[in-house]
Amino acid sequence: MTIDKNIIKKILLIKFGGIGDVVLFTPVLSNLRNYFPEAKISVLIEKKAEEIIKDNPFKDSYITFVAGQKDKPSLYRKIRKERFNAVFDFYGNPRTALISFFSKARYRIGFDFRIRKYAYNIVASGYSSEIHNLDFNLRLLQSVNIPVLTKDIVVFTNNSYRDFAKKWFRNSEISSRKIIGIVIACGWDSKVYPPKHYIELLNLIDKKYLVNFLLFWGNKNEKSQAEEIRRGLGNNCYLAPDLKLKDLTEFFKYCTVIIGNDSGPLHLSVTSGNPVLEISGPINPHLQGPYGEQNEYIYLKELDCLFCNLLKCPIGNKCMTDLPKIRIIEAFEKLLSKNKIIIEKI
Repeated sequence: MTIDKNIIKKILLIKFGGIGDVVLFTPVLSNLRNYFPEAKISVLIEKKAEEIIKDNPFKDSYITFVAGQKDKPSLYRKIRKERFNAVFDFYGNPRTALISFFSKARYRIGFDFRIRKYAYNIVASGYSSEIHNLDFNLRLLQSVNIPVLTKDIVVFTNNSYRDFAKKWFRNSEISSRKIIGIVIACGWDSKVYPPKHYIELLNLIDKKYLVNFLLFWGNKNEKSQAEEIRRGLGNNCYLAPDLKLKDLTEFFKYCTVIIGNDSGPLHLSVTSGNPVLEISGPINPHLQGPYGEQNEYIYLKELDCLFCNLLKCPIGNKCMTDLPKIRIIEAFEKLLSKNKIIIEKI
């Protein structure tokens, strides 16, 4: 279906979810801005992902929502008062469907998820077994014939973030060896690759390649895990400082390769342009893995309960702990080969 481009002056995009979800949503903004160069574009996101959208020049404003809070009538009134001409719901849960419906926008575009589809007057197919989350987002634009000109994932920073990263690396004790970034940050217990296994994996890489390891962490528990990993390796293993999300985007640019479990920061690392290897388990990487031909992912394909989507594993995270290290090394070396990266060997 085609919408009347000429009457659309104000657009609301709804994208709830975590950091990784919003990172994979960023191509929507550039494509929409290209099609509607004069329209006012607003984004409704969860507070925790604010930094991803905050400096994006393709939007005009954003509204934040704190996950877990009850619906506030003021939010519905605020959106209704804005008189949006078009609302695109990229999340499609009951709450976002209601927000779309009560916006009273001329065009309400969403996916055909059960009862929620009745909140929209333009419905796109939301069911597919093998479509990546990034392409899934863009499908909503394509449903109303908005052209997709780019799939680039972009998170905008500024000179202060770039200068901080440059100064830290200049003053650090990291040698001139190439850097392998290790992302241990993780929001789900079931997606954690345990420190013991990182130590074993990185020691295998260390025995073959002359590299430095730089460990990226988030909260206090992850910092403790990073320190445990560092103790289990040699003097070529370093901890990144306490970083903001935007800092991460600049620090990742100094890494030759990034390795990690599925997480928002790992999706953010794709913006560096450097290749990423994801150690996957409960989440299907075909749908949610690092986007782009330059990247790779590895998982224990023999496991019956693979891609279970459980936050906590009842059988001890076997998808992560039983994955043979040799397979991860093979995936790592495939990543180097396909990207024509040469790392000095011992």
